[in-house]
Amino acid sequence: RAATTWRSCTWYRRCCYSPKCQRGLGINEKKVWDARLSRVDVGANLIVSQPVATMLTSIEIKPRARVGTYQGTVYIKNDPRTLRFYDKRAEVLKKGRVVPHAGKHVLRYELRIKSVKSEISVPAQDGHKPDIWLSDLKDPEVFVRLANAWRAHFHEIRFKAAVDISTVTTPTELREALAVHGLHVVGSAQDLRDVIDANYQNGRLKRHQRDGLKALITKLTSDGEGPLLTDVEAEFRAAVDQAYTDTLAALRSE
Repeated sequence: RAATTWRSCTWYRRCCYSPKCQRGLGINEKKVWDARLSRVDVGANLIVSQPVATMLTSIEIKPRARVGTYQGTVYIKNDPRTLRFYDKRAEVLKKGRVVPHAGKHVLRYELRIKSVKSEISVPAQDGHKPDIWLSDLKDPEVFVRLANAWRAHFHEIRFKAAVDISTVTTPTELREALAVHGLHVVGSAQDLRDVIDANYQNGRLKRHQRDGLKALITKLTSDGEGPLLTDVEAEFRAAVDQAYTDTLAALRSE
């Protein structure tokens, strides 16, 4: 969806050319395509195996952060953009429409971009970014940049740590659980390895200290490489990546 500077109107990639719609705007088709984009909403339905409510509760909501919930929708605001997550089937049922993907859990993820120019435009030779016009939505490359932004901003959000303290029975297990939580906050095992290597290079760590720390990271992470993921987070991220891949494949086939 895209909003133009003409008015708050919803447009799609292929204009319907409806005379009624054009009369409502009071402008002709050519001028519609010349409208400057002021906002774009990029969204996709994610098919997940667990209830949408379970998926949404995995998102980490910190005090005083610009993250919150309203009527079952999770919002993450980071001006000039907003991420929205909600139960698509519940929304459709509420409006009395046909339910998509009957019998499945459908999680809707939308990225609202309020500054289209700064988000997806390519810098001109003078260093300034050009405006994005409605006609630019005919260009597949513009849609690729929108899809890239949609995926990238999702992977920037935080999820609750994969730590289960209910099984802790010894001080060693508690230390490991807390270490796992700390590693999750850092975000990536490789990021921490890079810091350890830097400290070794500048002489702050000896070789055996470096090797010991790296061995501990490998022990604490599930795969020794990426961030620790809960089953819910792993599915969440995989669903977004799959939708992104399917979108690019569809664009290439056109």
